[in-house]
Parts: sequence; structure tokens; C-alpha cells
Amino acid sequence: MSSLRALSRALQMRRSFSGAPKQADEAAAAARQAAEQAKAAIAEKAAAAQRLAQDTVKELFGRRSSESSDQQQQQQQEQQGSAQEAASAAGPGGSDEKSRPNREAPTKPGLLDRVRSTATVVIKEMVAAVSAETPSTSAMRGAPKGGSLKTAETTALAHHSVAEPAWQKQWRELQNKLGSHPLFSRLSSHLDQQVLTRGRDVAGSLRERWETSDSPLVHRLQDAADSWSQESEGAAALREIRARDPDFDMVRFLARVRADVPVIIGAYLRGEADVIREHCSPEMVERLTGIMAATAQSGQVPDPTLLDTSDVELVDLKLSEEAPCVVVQFTCQQINCARDSHGNVVDGAPDDVHRVYYFWALQQEAEGYMGTDGTYQPPRWQLREMMIRGMHHLL
Repeated sequence: MSSLRALSRALQMRRSFSGAPKQADEAAAAARQAAEQAKAAIAEKAAAAQRLAQDTVKELFGRRSSESSDQQQQQQQEQQGSAQEAASAAGPGGSDEKSRPNREAPTKPGLLDRVRSTATVVIKEMVAAVSAETPSTSAMRGAPKGGSLKTAETTALAHHSVAEPAWQKQWRELQNKLGSHPLFSRLSSHLDQQVLTRGRDVAGSLRERWETSDSPLVHRLQDAADSWSQESEGAAALREIRARDPDFDMVRFLARVRADVPVIIGAYLRGEADVIREHCSPEMVERLTGIMAATAQSGQVPDPTLLDTSDVELVDLKLSEEAPCVVVQFTCQQINCARDSHGNVVDGAPDDVHRVYYFWALQQEAEGYMGTDGTYQPPRWQLREMMIRGMHHLL
């Protein structure tokens, strides 16, 4: 019996193995069919999306083209109307060119045109910035005076109300609300109590001891605090200059001083007192004219030739008698040669070139003035001091 059972099981297993390949083929065929259906569905959706995109693009470009054509037609109609008006205003004798409508639509500048215009503006600004200043832009002469500047009397003053800013108005309203609050009223009523009074007294005594202390450490700390909070002399001088001339620019001022250097040095060497009076302060005029008179009395004529002038450099800013002063330095290449009235060399040589180092102190006037054209001119500068700090032989 056991052998029969084993034989029947073997037959069943053989039948099951023989049916497995058929089931696998059926599953593979079903999978291929499902894949083909999915592929067809995806292709159909992609085609629908592409058609929708094409229709949308056509609709957009069609609208734009229609709008542009409408605008062109409107512009042509306006141009035709203006041309007809011009022709009617010109009369029957008018030319055909005036009555002919202008059918060319205005074109917007392209990218290349915008780049060219920008480059032109930049080049003009660079040329204006690096171009040498003319002698007319003098730091000390300025524009010709047309009269003294007259200030208004006190009776001519008028009251001008300034609108209160919004934040200040809100802060004032907040202060009023807090002041009327019972808590703040109670605190303000307790400010005069004995504890607060005692605290004020202690703080006052400590402050007095700090200010009258003889300790070196306290003195160092006080000096450091003063140096941190105190305004320097240069800053005070610059503030005063800007108060008198709000448009003051140090770089432009030094360039103008350089233009004045050959004028003043040349006038000093040639003995031209009128030019010295125009540029210098009364004290400096008295000094230089005295030196020029002594040189002329000795019979010597110095060579006024200036071969080269260096850039003017800022040295210091000071306050002299509450007037701002600018100290500058520069060098000049001069010929060390003096002649007599007959042209004979009495000192130096015609080819003896020296580099001379100068110090100038320029002082600003207190007030501006009115020019001949009626415009207000800023305060002028005067040469207050001139010092030769050295020279050396070049050739």
C-alpha cells in the first residue's frame, strides 16, 4: 500500500511540474499586454499636452500680433490726422513733403545704443575729473567782488513754523498718557523722599571726590576720557570751514592752491606788489613787500623762472584767532641766479637749478561776498605765512 501511495504522489508532482510552464507563459503575456496599454496611455497624454501647449502659444502670439497691429494702425491714423492738420494749416501752397504722412513708427533704442550713450557719459565725467584746473579757479582770488554782503536786520526776521515729525508727536502723546497713569504719579510723588535725597547726596560727593582727586591713576583716566570725548583742533577747524563754506572740498581746494603757486612765487620774484596784495593777508603783504623793496634797493634781480611745481600736500589744520588755517607743503624747481641792472650774473648761475621746499599757511576769511554777477561767493582764502624750509642742488 505504501508503494502505491508513493507512486500516486509521484504522478501528481509530475503533473504539477508539467503545468507550471504554462502558467508562467500566461503571466508573462498578461504583463506584456499591460505594459503596452500603459505605454499607449502615456503617449496619448503626452500628445494631448503638446497640442495644448501649441494652442496656448499660438493664442498668446496671436493676441500680441493683433495688439501690435492695432497699435500700428492707431499710430498711422494719428500721424495721418496730424499730417492733414499740417496740410490744412499750410494752405494750398504748402509742399507735398509736409503733407505726406510719416509712416515710420518710432523705434526704441537698442542695447548697443544704450551702451554707447552710457559710455559717452562715463567718458565725459572721467575727462572732467582728471582735467587740469585753469588758473581762473583760484583758491585765493575767487570771483571779482561786486560789493559787501549785507545781512538782514532783526526787524526783517520772520517766524517760520516747522511741522512736528510723526514719531515726535507719538512720543509726546505717550509721555502724556504715562504721566497721567496712577503708577507714574505715585512714583513721581515719592521722588522727594529721604532715600532718593540721600542717594543724590552720595552721588554728588562721589563726583566731587573724583574731580578733586590727586591720584595719578585718576588723572590718567580723566585725561583718557577727555581725549576720547574732546574734539581735536583739526576737526574743529574743518567744522568751521564747512560752516563758512558748505561746499568745501579739500581735494579741489589743494588743486586750486597748486594753480596759485606759480602766480604768487613768480610775483614775489619779479617784485609785483599788486599781485601780492591780491592774494596775501595784510601782515604777509607788509613782510613780502619789505623783502622785495630791499632786494630792489640792493640792485639784484632774481631769476623768476619756475621749471616745475609739485603737488600740494596737506600738512595740518589749525585754528588761529578763531579763524581756520590750512597748512600745506610743496616744492618748486627754481634757477638760483641773480643779475644786476645790466644783466650781469652776480650770484649763482643760469644753469644752477635748485629744488626749494615751501610751507604755506592759508587762512579763510570770515564772510563771503557778492560777485559782480549778483551771486553769493564763499569766503576767500589768504596767504597768511610762507616759509622756505630748505633747498638742495639739482643740476
